Amino acid sequence: MNGGPYENQPGVRADGREGKWVRFAEEPSQSYRVDDRAPTFNPKAKPSAKADNKNAPKKSSLDIAHDSELAYKARLNKPPYFYNIEVVKDPDTSEFHISTEYGRMISRRSLGDGSLDDAVNNFLRTFKEKTGLAWEDRNNKAIPNKYAFGIGREPVQELMQLVFNKEGFDRAKDALGYKDRLETLKKHDIERQLKTLAKDAALARKHHKNQMKAQSDKDHGTPPGAGKIENEVLKPFQIQVKPLQKLWDLSNAYEAMKITCNFGNEVHQFDRQLTPLRQESKEFKTLIGYLNNYGGNFEYKLKDIFRSNHEEERGGGNSERRLLWHGSRVTNYCSILSHGLQIPPPGGPLGKMLGKGIRLADMSSVAATYCETTSDALLLLCDAELPEENETIGRTRPEEWIDAEEVHRTLKGVLMPDPTLKPMTDESTEGPKYNTYICYDPTQVKLRYIFRLDICLRRRR
Repeated sequence: MNGGPYENQPGVRADGREGKWVRFAEEPSQSYRVDDRAPTFNPKAKPSAKADNKNAPKKSSLDIAHDSELAYKARLNKPPYFYNIEVVKDPDTSEFHISTEYGRMISRRSLGDGSLDDAVNNFLRTFKEKTGLAWEDRNNKAIPNKYAFGIGREPVQELMQLVFNKEGFDRAKDALGYKDRLETLKKHDIERQLKTLAKDAALARKHHKNQMKAQSDKDHGTPPGAGKIENEVLKPFQIQVKPLQKLWDLSNAYEAMKITCNFGNEVHQFDRQLTPLRQESKEFKTLIGYLNNYGGNFEYKLKDIFRSNHEEERGGGNSERRLLWHGSRVTNYCSILSHGLQIPPPGGPLGKMLGKGIRLADMSSVAATYCETTSDALLLLCDAELPEENETIGRTRPEEWIDAEEVHRTLKGVLMPDPTLKPMTDESTEGPKYNTYICYDPTQVKLRYIFRLDICLRRRR
């Protein structure tokens, strides 16, 4: 790193007298790498699912509500056979039944007299017959020669093994040039240094403004390029903030991993928050269109898409909501899954001055560059409420925006680029190549989907 008051120092301190050093190795060179589960539900809750008709409900009609804690649904497996069972409600008659799919090839039937009690009792009885376990014991170890519950959670288990991985944290630490053990990385030390940088940047900007005012008074006019000069004054501080912010993210994630792993079973903690999407569903196919058509120079090998069922508090703003991409290291998802996206202190004007915020994009390729890996990368789709001043228009941008209800009914009112179209390019427009969005309030960003994928450069034809 270079520039600013900390030039040629081995690290950045909170102040000149106290505070722990955060030590960096020699700054690494710029990297150009691109980087139906069965939910655990309340057995006394009323189901909230749909069937197309009483006798042969279509698979696409078995659409579990986004807050799917109000459903009875199980996917059972005993190779080469499967047995799927679900309580569904007929939208025309308001009758309840259990719908089953079974065998090696799909066969369907619907059972019950139409009452809710009968449907639930049939579900509980059938589940115990097939698994040997009561519904409330469904997460226990499978019984030999019986159907096993939870095949739908295998993608979630794989995701958790990817995220909660100590070796991944060590690799991230080394990539950031941090020399000490992760246990020595303390969030409050980093926060103190960030606050000091912000104060120094504010003083530098104030000094610059005083100089500009004196010059304008002398020349009876604003000096040309005053805004650009101010950006140059702040740039050294912004450069120094970036590695500290990444270390802050890593520290947050490491603390979340320790807490979760001490809890005993990270899969059970998050399996109610994440639903793997079926590849044949409209939701899955629509999201693939958004991923691929806005992939720029990247191609993706998609492995899984997970819908987030976690209910987060949203700020009370009135701005437009958009479905946008966010990229981050895999290790950061320990914290993201536990606490959502966060911004290190200081917040407010000082944070904005240093460019700190949640960066979002309508191009999946822009977010993918922040994943810092090409294999088993994770991309987020977020529902973000952003004022216009937090958006910068680029030369390449979506041609049309549509209501994201096309993806899922809970996204009604959220705008997304038309997933069937590719972005348009207007070379007459000045500015960055792509649209950029920055959110300075984490409560205005809600996690919606996680994509697990591999990333590679698109081949030229």
